[in-house]
Amino acid sequence: MEELKKSATEAINDLKTYAEKTADLYKLQAAEKGSQMGASMMAYIIIGTFAGLAVIFLSLFVALWLNEKMNSPYFGFLCVAGAYLLFTISFWTGRNGWLKNMFTDRIIRSLFKQES
Repeated sequence: MEELKKSATEAINDLKTYAEKTADLYKLQAAEKGSQMGASMMAYIIIGTFAGLAVIFLSLFVALWLNEKMNSPYFGFLCVAGAYLLFTISFWTGRNGWLKNMFTDRIIRSLFKQES
Protein backbone atom coordinates (compact mmCIF):
# COMPACT_ATOMS: atom_id res chain seq x y z
CA MET A 1 0.00 0.00 0.00
CA GLU A 2 2.83 2.35 0.87
CA GLU A 3 4.44 1.66 -2.49
CA LEU A 4 1.17 2.57 -4.28
CA LYS A 5 1.00 5.91 -2.46
CA LYS A 6 4.60 6.61 -3.39
CA SER A 7 3.92 5.78 -7.06
CA ALA A 8 0.80 7.97 -7.09
CA THR A 9 2.69 10.86 -5.51
CA GLU A 10 5.49 10.49 -8.06
CA ALA A 11 2.96 10.40 -10.91
CA ILE A 12 1.25 13.56 -9.63
CA ASN A 13 4.61 15.30 -9.27
CA ASP A 14 5.56 14.22 -12.79
CA LEU A 15 2.27 15.58 -14.14
CA LYS A 16 2.82 18.89 -12.35
CA THR A 17 6.34 19.11 -13.73
CA TYR A 18 5.08 18.25 -17.22
CA ALA A 19 2.39 20.94 -17.01
CA GLU A 20 4.91 23.55 -15.83
CA LYS A 21 7.40 22.66 -18.56
CA THR A 22 4.66 22.71 -21.21
CA ALA A 23 3.51 26.14 -20.02
CA ASP A 24 7.11 27.37 -20.13
CA LEU A 25 7.49 26.00 -23.65
CA TYR A 26 4.36 27.82 -24.83
CA LYS A 27 5.56 31.04 -23.22
CA LEU A 28 8.92 30.75 -24.98
CA GLN A 29 7.25 29.99 -28.31
CA ALA A 30 4.94 32.99 -27.91
CA ALA A 31 7.88 35.22 -27.01
CA GLU A 32 9.80 33.98 -30.05
CA LYS A 33 6.87 34.63 -32.40
CA GLY A 34 6.29 38.04 -30.84
CA SER A 35 9.91 39.04 -31.19
CA GLN A 36 10.01 37.82 -34.80
CA MET A 37 6.89 39.79 -35.65
CA GLY A 38 8.26 42.86 -33.85
CA ALA A 39 11.54 42.64 -35.74
CA SER A 40 9.67 42.26 -39.02
CA MET A 41 7.51 45.27 -38.20
CA MET A 42 10.58 47.37 -37.41
CA ALA A 43 12.19 46.34 -40.71
CA TYR A 44 9.00 47.25 -42.59
CA ILE A 45 8.82 50.60 -40.79
CA ILE A 46 12.41 51.45 -41.70
CA ILE A 47 11.95 50.37 -45.32
CA GLY A 48 8.61 52.20 -45.46
CA THR A 49 10.21 55.39 -44.16
CA PHE A 50 12.86 55.39 -46.86
CA ALA A 51 10.32 54.42 -49.53
CA GLY A 52 8.07 57.25 -48.32
CA LEU A 53 10.90 59.75 -48.58
CA ALA A 54 11.68 58.51 -52.09
CA VAL A 55 8.03 58.90 -53.08
CA ILE A 56 7.92 62.44 -51.69
CA PHE A 57 11.00 63.55 -53.60
CA LEU A 58 9.90 61.75 -56.76
CA SER A 59 6.49 63.44 -56.48
CA LEU A 60 8.14 66.83 -56.15
CA PHE A 61 10.28 66.09 -59.18
CA VAL A 62 7.28 65.02 -61.27
CA ALA A 63 5.25 68.04 -60.16
CA LEU A 64 8.04 70.48 -60.97
CA TRP A 65 8.66 68.75 -64.31
CA LEU A 66 4.96 68.99 -65.19
CA ASN A 67 4.98 72.66 -64.18
CA GLU A 68 7.83 73.29 -66.57
CA LYS A 69 6.21 71.36 -69.45
CA MET A 70 2.84 73.10 -68.98
CA ASN A 71 4.24 76.56 -68.34
CA SER A 72 2.29 76.80 -65.11
CA PRO A 73 3.60 77.21 -61.57
CA TYR A 74 0.76 75.13 -60.03
CA PHE A 75 -0.75 72.70 -62.53
CA GLY A 76 1.90 70.00 -62.04
CA PHE A 77 1.24 69.93 -58.31
CA LEU A 78 -2.49 69.68 -59.04
CA CYS A 79 -1.92 66.66 -61.33
CA VAL A 80 0.27 64.89 -58.76
CA ALA A 81 -2.26 65.60 -55.99
CA GLY A 82 -5.04 64.27 -58.22
CA ALA A 83 -3.10 61.05 -58.80
CA TYR A 84 -2.64 60.63 -55.05
CA LEU A 85 -6.35 61.30 -54.55
CA LEU A 86 -7.18 58.50 -56.99
CA PHE A 87 -4.81 56.12 -55.15
CA THR A 88 -6.39 57.12 -51.84
CA ILE A 89 -9.91 56.49 -53.12
CA SER A 90 -8.93 53.07 -54.50
CA PHE A 91 -7.31 52.07 -51.19
CA TRP A 92 -10.27 53.43 -49.24
CA THR A 93 -12.75 51.39 -51.26
CA GLY A 94 -10.61 48.26 -50.89
CA ARG A 95 -9.88 48.65 -47.18
CA ASN A 96 -12.45 46.03 -46.10
CA GLY A 97 -11.87 43.72 -49.03
CA TRP A 98 -8.59 42.85 -50.68
CA LEU A 99 -6.44 45.18 -48.54
CA LYS A 100 -7.70 43.75 -45.24
CA ASN A 101 -7.38 40.19 -46.54
CA MET A 102 -3.82 40.82 -47.70
CA PHE A 103 -2.68 42.05 -44.28
CA THR A 104 -4.63 39.35 -42.43
CA ASP A 105 -3.04 36.63 -44.55
CA ARG A 106 0.45 38.00 -43.95
CA ILE A 107 -0.04 38.17 -40.20
CA ILE A 108 -1.44 34.63 -40.03
CA ARG A 109 1.39 33.27 -42.19
CA SER A 110 3.99 34.93 -39.97
CA LEU A 111 2.34 33.53 -36.83
CA PHE A 112 2.25 29.96 -38.09
CA LYS A 113 5.49 29.91 -40.09
CA GLN A 114 7.59 26.92 -39.06
CA GLU A 115 11.32 27.39 -38.64
CA SER A 116 13.39 24.54 -40.09
